[in-house]
Amino acid sequence: MIDTYLKYFDSIDFACLDASCNTKDNGYAKEVLKAMHDIFTDTYGTDFHIGDYEYMSIPAVIRGRESKHTGLALIAFNQAVYITNLDNIYLTPLGVAYHGAGYMTDEKLEYLNEKVGTYDVWFPVDVSDDLELRKAKPTKTVSELIEYCQPVQPGMTMG
Repeated sequence: MIDTYLKYFDSIDFACLDASCNTKDNGYAKEVLKAMHDIFTDTYGTDFHIGDYEYMSIPAVIRGRESKHTGLALIAFNQAVYITNLDNIYLTPLGVAYHGAGYMTDEKLEYLNEKVGTYDVWFPVDVSDDLELRKAKPTKTVSELIEYCQPVQPGMTMG
């Protein structure tokens, strides 16, 4: 599945994505997250995290707790717990930041440390065992990105 994502990522304008995640004009970010969500649902046939799989990479919206910078990522899970940040894939204005297959550079690592650091995360996929990660209330932008993939029922709110 990672190869499918990486192939899709070749078509992304990363500078545009970063700007879209951090301005009111978030249409491009919505489309990218929706495409990532579609890859997940096409692969697993559902938009629920399935604990039966040993390993899953789940599309996510991340927001730096200190920087307040918003971005998209694939968060690696093993039976609903983080594996390691080394397995996560971050979409940065510098391109894909991923420790596998030579996608990480010193410049990308510096960017992650500065703009991402410790972050909150939200998923367009239902991660039922994800109680700790949902403590932070999503911003309006985060809610819009998530809802574009999985519209909530009328009268329901995120958070």
